[in-house]
Amino acid sequence: MATRESLKDLLKTTPETLAKLQTEALKQHMLKTLNRVIYLINENNWGLLKDMCRYTPAGDGMGTDHHFIDFNWDDGADDGVDIIEVIQKIRSIGG
Repeated sequence: MATRESLKDLLKTTPETLAKLQTEALKQHMLKTLNRVIYLINENNWGLLKDMCRYTPAGDGMGTDHHFIDFNWDDGADDGVDIIEVIQKIRSIGG
């Protein structure tokens, strides 16, 4: 349950402030993921690096199957472009 002070702080938060916080959090998440990839490459830890990747089939018969580095922060799977699109959407609010 929110305290009186935490509620006051929450209500002071503007959409622009929240957007900036979300943008920064996503940027830091992407950097952390990329730094982990770099570390694993430098350590020749190909198994853990492969575990960071997800498979995506072409599905439409037009493209090719491939793997991508998973940037997701929950139970789904997101490639870097997915995160960039979220950041761009947030920035359109004022982040």
